[in-house]
Amino acid sequence: MPSQPLERIATCRACEGTELTEAFCLPGEDPWVFCGDGEGRGGCGLLQRASVCAEAPLLAITPPSWTEQYRRRTAAAEALEMMTTRDGCALDIGCGDGALLSAYPRWVSPVGIDPRLPASGGQDWGYGLAEDFVTQDGQDALDEAGFGLFDVITAVGVLEEAEDPLAFLLRARDRLAEDGVLVLETPYAALALTRTLGSAFHDRARAVYMLSVLERLARAAALKIVRGAMTETAAGSIRLFLTHAAYAGHDYEPWTEGLARLWDEEAALALHGPAPYRAFAARHAARAAEIQALGATAAERFEHAYALCGGERMAAALRGAGLPEGFVTGIVGEAGLPGYAEGLDRLTEDEARSAPPDILIAPAWRRRESLEQWHGFVMEGGKLWFVEPELHVIDAHNYATELGRALAVTDGPGSVESLRAALSAMQRPALSVVAERRA
Repeated sequence: MPSQPLERIATCRACEGTELTEAFCLPGEDPWVFCGDGEGRGGCGLLQRASVCAEAPLLAITPPSWTEQYRRRTAAAEALEMMTTRDGCALDIGCGDGALLSAYPRWVSPVGIDPRLPASGGQDWGYGLAEDFVTQDGQDALDEAGFGLFDVITAVGVLEEAEDPLAFLLRARDRLAEDGVLVLETPYAALALTRTLGSAFHDRARAVYMLSVLERLARAAALKIVRGAMTETAAGSIRLFLTHAAYAGHDYEPWTEGLARLWDEEAALALHGPAPYRAFAARHAARAAEIQALGATAAERFEHAYALCGGERMAAALRGAGLPEGFVTGIVGEAGLPGYAEGLDRLTEDEARSAPPDILIAPAWRRRESLEQWHGFVMEGGKLWFVEPELHVIDAHNYATELGRALAVTDGPGSVESLRAALSAMQRPALSVVAERRA
């Protein structure tokens, strides 16, 4: 269920352009628009929610899975490579339970800011501020606690929820040391569209970014992108490293070459104008029909399912699947499924194992973890369903093959490094976007 719209936006969130063109409207969701005309010209191209939405209530902090911990620690490790001082100070925006900050060595002073924290003060992982970074109250809290500039600022899964992305970047720039590094990780529009990730457009998302739009925002904030790569966070994200535009100390050739490859591949996909969005919506509808048919057959056999995690992203994936009402009867984890189903039983992992369902619906962004943790469930006759990026049913017969694929393309040396690798891993590459564009 979409969040309640206050009004339709009149200007682009990134460039304040007034020409906004309908991109798509998934069933039961808010419409999305892109900045530009019907040919993809005249704007920055930002893919964004068409409405200004009411502030959603803050969700409680839930412990990250080991997959999410691994990815956050990787971001911290890469940021450490770029620090130019040994006695540094690091700020994590939207720090949650401090999983990223706890990965820093003792000589880095960790500071987190997140309005979901129960209170400001000392935490197990460092110092936390229960404030929203982008607000004046958040800035005042940092000043009052004695924090000035930071050597590293990280923001994972934050930018896509910002109503004003430029204001966010300006705040971050003003807190960044002269040789400091800002690490942004956000869902990548190129992967969301080619992988048909409806979950990227969840209720709290305000925009999903292309590299070209992020570059434009960086320039407007007097920042520059010096390093970047795609990641498997949220089933398809981009991680960028930014520094002050006038600082040349992070101009390192291997990083520049990697960034150039990202630019080349984004340009080659030609994801401009309405064609990619029509193709995305068509594939989303075809996959939903396939899942609905499978769900109806399972319901006729009186089978039921648990969702293997909660949260807005999982809720969006399940809404897009169109499963029969009452088919999902529980959630494994502490978070609910806002806008999808209220009042579902919330189970611990042990409770789910002792009273297992027929089917576990797992998130695409925890594919390897789900396969490894629920091996016994599958071997005993249970099924794992992945409803993104395409419908995949895992049972005892194909478990070994699917685990091998997961090990090859996620969370390790075989992780996605290029858009072409991402498409190759999908068996059915979504290159119809390019074909339609050229036609």
